[in-house]
Amino acid sequence: MSQHDVPTTFLLIEGTDFTKPIFGSGNATVVSSLMRGFAGSIALVGVTSDPDHVLGHWTQIEMFGHQYDFLPVATSQRMKKPVTRSSNVDLALAVYKYRAALRAKGIHKALTRTYSVLWALNRIKFPWDVCFYYPGLGNPMLIGRKVKFTKFFAGLYSHLQAASLRKHVSQAYAAASDKEIEAYNTYLAEKKTPVRVKPLTTAVDTSVVHPYPQDAARALWKIPPSALVLCFVGRLAEVKGISLLLESFIRLRQDLQAQGDREAIFLLAGDGELRSELEARVRADGIQEYVRFLGMLNKPDLMQALAASDVCVVGSHVEGFSNAMLEQLAVGKPIVSTPVSGASDIIADGVNGYVVQDRDPDVFARRIRDAAELPDVEAYNLALVEEKYAETGLWRRISNEWLQASKN
Repeated sequence: MSQHDVPTTFLLIEGTDFTKPIFGSGNATVVSSLMRGFAGSIALVGVTSDPDHVLGHWTQIEMFGHQYDFLPVATSQRMKKPVTRSSNVDLALAVYKYRAALRAKGIHKALTRTYSVLWALNRIKFPWDVCFYYPGLGNPMLIGRKVKFTKFFAGLYSHLQAASLRKHVSQAYAAASDKEIEAYNTYLAEKKTPVRVKPLTTAVDTSVVHPYPQDAARALWKIPPSALVLCFVGRLAEVKGISLLLESFIRLRQDLQAQGDREAIFLLAGDGELRSELEARVRADGIQEYVRFLGMLNKPDLMQALAASDVCVVGSHVEGFSNAMLEQLAVGKPIVSTPVSGASDIIADGVNGYVVQDRDPDVFARRIRDAAELPDVEAYNLALVEEKYAETGLWRRISNEWLQASKN
């Protein structure tokens, strides 16, 4: 979609550092996709690492070959060490602080995926027309990094979010399964909230995310050609269920060794609060030679890690519609996953992977071996991506349903 397809400029307000390459998290994938999809018709509000930028003053930046108007409201240093101990709260306070600059721009339409930004906009006296795009419909107070503390605010979050949707939101989307969206809309109806959430899965940039030669990727990562390679992509956190994946990997190695079969290697692409603990566990289990913590990877390196793998694995307890799974789909890999949101939409059991209902390491390990033997996975996956998850079609929905529609 070119900028000429979109008649109305809108604000994209996120806690993204727009002065650095945008990659790594699921939200980064969506933000970069939006920027490419709407090109010069989008103005950015967010975080800066540029010491020459003055907070609260509009400037211009260049990314993806386009110029964007940009309002920096916070520094990357502040987001890394938030005053309130919550980067979401700090971002909302920063957006509210520079509300005069937001209003002066004269743009009424704003899109955000951050609940605290939505709440801040509701406090700013201005005729906003907001599109809120949920990363997932799970209560963030119950699945965040500090859940032992934030769980006490789960009820407050639900109340404030429903109230916020009533004020300025004209369109709401969620990267979630149809079942989850139906249940959430029932809740919104009970709260007398007129807005209903529509499904909108995230998109894949197939110009970058596509199959790459496995032999070259294995040579790059120094992986034997005959090895059975698993790959996990995501934050190293409790909610991602990495303990299940490690235990399944141990069972898989035991099975392969018992049959005198090939070696197994596990690649973990990502970083997070559990990394040190997981590395210690791997050493204690004596499998450090076979488990590789790759850290955060840029997009080219991530593509090579996926290319080197035979099977991608997801062990999450809770997940929005997973960007990582969509990218794994687009590179042509089979996926073995727990039954998180979107898994059954992406994975056809026995065709391009398996959804494992029980958190049983033995079953998970067996399904990994089964997935590695599935025929024609790449062709099936690429056809599915083209049909349902290409960037152009998905962002056209936002254009047609929100940007080109008057608020009811």
